[in-house]
Amino acid sequence: MKLVKIKISSASTAFRPRPEFNDEVEQRVTIHASGRVRVQRILFGDETVDNVVASNEEFRIPQGDAEEILETCAGYFQYWETPEITTDIGGWKLTMTDDEGQKYRAAGPLEGEYKLGDKDLNQLIREKLERRYGLWLFDGRPGKTGWEEGYILLTVEFVKGGKRYYYLTDDPLIEEGDRVVVPIDVDLTKKVAVVVEKTKFTKDQAPLVIDDFSAVFGKASLFEEPKEKKESEENEARAHVVIRPFKGEDAKEAAQIWNEIVDAGNAFPQIGGLKTPEEAEDFFRAQYTAVAELDGEIVGLYILHPNNIGRVGHIANASYAVKSSCRGLHLGELLVKDCLKQAKALGYQILQFNAVVASNVHAYHLYLRLGFTDLGIIPGGFKNKEGEYEDIHVMYRLLAGE
Repeated sequence: MKLVKIKISSASTAFRPRPEFNDEVEQRVTIHASGRVRVQRILFGDETVDNVVASNEEFRIPQGDAEEILETCAGYFQYWETPEITTDIGGWKLTMTDDEGQKYRAAGPLEGEYKLGDKDLNQLIREKLERRYGLWLFDGRPGKTGWEEGYILLTVEFVKGGKRYYYLTDDPLIEEGDRVVVPIDVDLTKKVAVVVEKTKFTKDQAPLVIDDFSAVFGKASLFEEPKEKKESEENEARAHVVIRPFKGEDAKEAAQIWNEIVDAGNAFPQIGGLKTPEEAEDFFRAQYTAVAELDGEIVGLYILHPNNIGRVGHIANASYAVKSSCRGLHLGELLVKDCLKQAKALGYQILQFNAVVASNVHAYHLYLRLGFTDLGIIPGGFKNKEGEYEDIHVMYRLLAGE
């Protein structure tokens, strides 16, 4: 059996005391043979709020590492027999998909060892994924989270193209291009620098002097923008966003944003992008299109058109796209709200989404928050860029109140 994907769902809830509000109760880890990984972390709700996806990370690991995980998983679970239910601890569910689309499922309690020969499956996945937090996986014991034996040396610059300096770090997830906080001068004042190179040494490979780095210079840590400052900057940016109808001169920028989503292959049904400004202008003018403009730059857009014709022509459909460098400003919410008003102004009575991809959790929760109703799931309704089939939600909202 040659696997192309595995999905591990680990849940801490069982027949035991009810979790507290915002406790983490589930983790979902999906690993593709190509190296694409998604990790979702679910928090417990209460009587008024459903469980929510608190984080949805998507990243890549080397293809060879992903293939090793999938091969080990296939070998271990090839003859798996589900044990008796254990009621006082959580459990895991595993779905394995092979290259012919066949799915294999397994389940078990969050306990015990999972070894194939000398390979510990849990630790293998934790080391390859290198998350800052612990992964529950199959044993429910997060353990250590990645690079442990050796040193990580960062080369940093305070000014682009300027003099370079060297710092150790304990954070295995810092990568080239990240901003880090490092100590400088004799009083170890903190300053922000940019990582231009990252090197890993085992204890045997490391220069003898490297042990002195942390004592003399201190260590680097990932820079995190203060929450209040970040929210203030985001609010200020959103206050300057103007949503207006599409104009012909917007075609090139709008096409770049549209094509970025199409090329990602995880949200839009289209396979090919808009090839020329002329093609883009024709496409956007063929339906109502609005763009979001920030300081003279197009940063997002939506298209609005009939979902069908004739006796169901009063139902609209829409698609939204935000420039990747501007995500996090909640521009999607501004676009959807404007779209709802325009749809009603154009005489539509309902706005319907035919294919909200299940993995697009941010969009899904935004639509729920804005009053859309989820009609249900179509299993395997969307074929992503990797050639795998994902579930889609069908959603709608009445426009009478707009």
